[in-house]
Amino acid sequence: MSDVSRLREIVEEEVEKREELRDEISFDQCEQIKEVGEFYRDSTLSEAAREFDISRSDTRELVIQYVKLVNYPTARVTWEAIFSGVQFYGGQNSFDEIVDESESSAEEVRMSIREFVGMTLAEENREIDLRSVSIFEGVKYPEGVVQSVDAIHETVNQVSRQVAESIQPVAPNLTSMFQDMIDQFRPLIQQLQEFAREVREAIEEGISNFEEPSNYDPEIIQLNSVAQAAGTQYLDEVLNGMANIQEHPLDPYYNRLERGIEEFRDGRFLTPVFSFISVQDGIMHWLCEQENVSPDYMNRFGDPVYKWDTKRNKLAELHVEWYGVSTGNFINNLESFYAHRNAIMHGDPVAFFDENIATISLLFLSMTLDTALNYSDQEIDFAS
Repeated sequence: MSDVSRLREIVEEEVEKREELRDEISFDQCEQIKEVGEFYRDSTLSEAAREFDISRSDTRELVIQYVKLVNYPTARVTWEAIFSGVQFYGGQNSFDEIVDESESSAEEVRMSIREFVGMTLAEENREIDLRSVSIFEGVKYPEGVVQSVDAIHETVNQVSRQVAESIQPVAPNLTSMFQDMIDQFRPLIQQLQEFAREVREAIEEGISNFEEPSNYDPEIIQLNSVAQAAGTQYLDEVLNGMANIQEHPLDPYYNRLERGIEEFRDGRFLTPVFSFISVQDGIMHWLCEQENVSPDYMNRFGDPVYKWDTKRNKLAELHVEWYGVSTGNFINNLESFYAHRNAIMHGDPVAFFDENIATISLLFLSMTLDTALNYSDQEIDFAS
């Protein structure tokens, strides 16, 4: 079998799978998941069960499905299905609102939402604990799609230009037809760009949301829920991916990170602050070792020690943008946060362990983890 034939076969199998999963779920079921999930956002399982007159166990299952659709949307569907699905669930848009924004008919939008639901629920097999999970506030597009939105945009533009140039001389009528098809991508790309911008700005705000310890007042701090959700969900995905990989270089940190995020969600921030800051420091040390950086000195046990400036500079050199946050923005805020880190880790009487400091520590950890995972030869599969 030729490579082209095999590729065609793979594509056909994927399309067939999407259609089968779509046909297994009705639009009424899609709407029920949405209604129960949205009600649950501001209530409890018992209240939702009473409101919709269904059993508590059925309510729990519907809410778990809703969480998966909002927090872990699949990218293995059509663009129309991604756009319709994330707007219907995460965006809490009505069906009519989505139809009005779409170039497709109402029936085609129904089919897209069913495809999105069927495929997401089929491939998302992680355990959801409603006692600890946070439902993402707002629209969340699949991780890989968001991270590469600018590349997608440029690719569409390049393909559009190249195809137009190649077919114009021989088939002028096809040029406009192809351009119409390309134009169908643009609303989704614009949505993705807007979402990526909002998340980037939220993270930039989140990592700068502090004063020096002597002037810091946690009582007047306004937390950014989007930044917090980006950090918690990224760490969830890292832990889920590490659980499916044998002997990953960062395995020694797994238990500390798992406990840190569990207590963070429970509203207990002392352990998370220590955990997130110390693990970030350990990863920075690891990056220096991987790069064969000469230690600043050896401690009395004969172990290499890298001073803060050495670790920070190496992190800046290797840093990979996370949600588009620039290296300069990340490193400058990390440096400004040093006074808090130092007070926390060295027992200063004026040290803070509130939710905001824990969130900042989580965001810096996530950005450092992302750099380390991109550096590592053994990448984590976030779709696991």
